[in-house]
Amino acid sequence: MSEQYDPFEPSRLDESVEQLSSIDHAHSEFSQQKLSDPGTRLIRDLQSLYGSEYRSYQQAMRRVENRLLEHYSARKEQSPTLVPSPSATRLFVEKRARPERKVSMEDKHSLSPMIPKARRSVGILVAIAALVILIGGLFLVQNYRQQQLTREGSGRESVVTATPPKATPASRKVSNIGKTLYTSVGNKVGFNGLAWSPDSTRVASSTIEGAQIWDATSGKHLVNVQFDNPEAFPNGLAWSPDSQLLAIASSQALFIVNGQTGAIVQTLQAQGTGIAYQGGSKIYHTSLRPTGSGEGFRSVAWSHDGNFIAASVSAGSGGYIEILNAKTFELAYTFNLNNNYVPTTLAWSGDGRYLAANVFSSEPGNQTVSQNKQVMIWAWNIPARQIVFQKPGGTGSDSPLEFQPASHNLAFVSAIQTSSIEVWNVGTAKLVTQYKAASSGPLAWSPDGQWLAYAQSSQVKILDSKSGQTLYTYEGHKANVCQLAWSPNGNYIVSGEGQTEAKEMVAKVWTAG
Repeated sequence: MSEQYDPFEPSRLDESVEQLSSIDHAHSEFSQQKLSDPGTRLIRDLQSLYGSEYRSYQQAMRRVENRLLEHYSARKEQSPTLVPSPSATRLFVEKRARPERKVSMEDKHSLSPMIPKARRSVGILVAIAALVILIGGLFLVQNYRQQQLTREGSGRESVVTATPPKATPASRKVSNIGKTLYTSVGNKVGFNGLAWSPDSTRVASSTIEGAQIWDATSGKHLVNVQFDNPEAFPNGLAWSPDSQLLAIASSQALFIVNGQTGAIVQTLQAQGTGIAYQGGSKIYHTSLRPTGSGEGFRSVAWSHDGNFIAASVSAGSGGYIEILNAKTFELAYTFNLNNNYVPTTLAWSGDGRYLAANVFSSEPGNQTVSQNKQVMIWAWNIPARQIVFQKPGGTGSDSPLEFQPASHNLAFVSAIQTSSIEVWNVGTAKLVTQYKAASSGPLAWSPDGQWLAYAQSSQVKILDSKSGQTLYTYEGHKANVCQLAWSPNGNYIVSGEGQTEAKEMVAKVWTAG
């Protein structure tokens, strides 16, 4: 029968330590060859970290061993098992008089019956330390692998794994806010939409007279988008994450436009065969191809990974939200709204898990909708395709809403108290915070989520998201501000006028810190 191998047997302890060291060294060489794999890099780092700790433990154990030997030596000298002879007494006194003397080889030999016990104790301590290090490393590696699998699984289930760009908080200073860099050409109808390209170099704008694209800080390279249908007027717009394409929601169709030339590359009609809705006491049917005033595509939002486009559709006294494949522009699925609700403004959470919409009742006299639910904020869980959040919110149709970056916190103007801005976590349906701010206009988070800008009449105010204190007030406008957007690099804000009787309404680009 073969003898069972015990790596922690005192006589084999040094051999086991050498084997562990050689394994650690071999793994280090292996990891140097496989640095392209994140898991391998983590294992390499763990080995590097715990290897040094193991050597520290080993040195500490050796010091403990020496101290134990000295301790046992002192105990043997102080507690002899036999009655000491006079010569032994003199030897004991001499040893006591020379405590600094190192333990001699003869002394150690005399302690030989006790040394195996001491070494066995030390061996057990070293074994425990090695097992703790090994188990801890394996736990961290397993945890890392589990997180990788979870992210891969949620990537298959969720719409997006990417996050929007962030600005460095330290790069923004209140003293740098408010310098106007560019003022657009005036118009008489105001702005329906303003959107930064993700690379922060271009701004797209829309009015009922048309859509334009221009260099953000200079206004150069102005491009006017020419629509196929002369009856189409643009509403909301959104850039693709690579800044190459621009989606424009209009009264007649959803247009996909080249972001540099303004050329239309795709025209998308609303899908389906028809929708039934209730108007007062009658039931109506309408085509899903919007053709009239107040109908059509109201808003559009591009997911942050570029895979999907969400578009809100108003079809008479009812509406729905289309989720389109951004690669093929085919309809992926639809969110239908009940009780004559019409969706308008849209917002994706940064991780793509949630889509939020402002909805309003197109039939205010409809008894199925209570007065405090005429205007609401809804949010859907995209992987589950279920509505998970419904709260009164907004001040009317096209009320603004925006997710705080890197979170599921959604900001919107309260429908109950128009002098406050509420921030809700749509995943937990819990109120995060509430700011006392008299705003009925647009909102815009800084890309790092530290500051929140909102419009109040002709002013734009910036508040600290943690304290709620107003940090700055921009007073460069003469008319009411109806559109607002923060550049993805965090350096600029564009604000546009509208909803007023001013003769000329403009958009302004100004520094944001």
